[in-house]
Amino acid sequence: FGSPASFVAYRMASQKRFGDSGDLLWLACVGVADAYLHARVDVAGYTMLSLNLKQHCQRLFPSDIVDRVGNAVYAEHLRGSEFSGDATQVTLSENGRVLAQTDYRFFLLRHTSLLDSMVYSTYVSTRLQVWTNKGKQRLHELLAKIGFPLDECRQPFAYLKPKYRRIMK
Repeated sequence: FGSPASFVAYRMASQKRFGDSGDLLWLACVGVADAYLHARVDVAGYTMLSLNLKQHCQRLFPSDIVDRVGNAVYAEHLRGSEFSGDATQVTLSENGRVLAQTDYRFFLLRHTSLLDSMVYSTYVSTRLQVWTNKGKQRLHELLAKIGFPLDECRQPFAYLKPKYRRIMK
């Protein structure tokens, strides 16, 4: 297989100067990730494509601290009142930004629970054979060895306590 069509389309749009759209960049990222997950691109090809997309992300959406400070305002200014002393800093929304970050390789983790995403992960499910009772027991033992209570693992990932998220990194 060659490069994903979404990546090729983004490169063509960039050459025609239409590539400064975050939407097109996002679609290219989704296409490259899809090609990798469905084994249409090997690890070396995925690495090359993702590094290229990461450069475009940094070009379109610089994430340095100076840029973020520029997006900050003080709550007292929003009310229109003068203030003295400590001010409350509010960072403006970054909706629509595409940022390059490493993510967990569990299936739909941000939309489900940690336990469900591990069960539906191709790697974990095949290694532990979670479709059997013994495999489910192995998964529960693995989570216990890591230090995750099962009650926490059954909650949606968005509500997972920060100390368990730090363990995952």
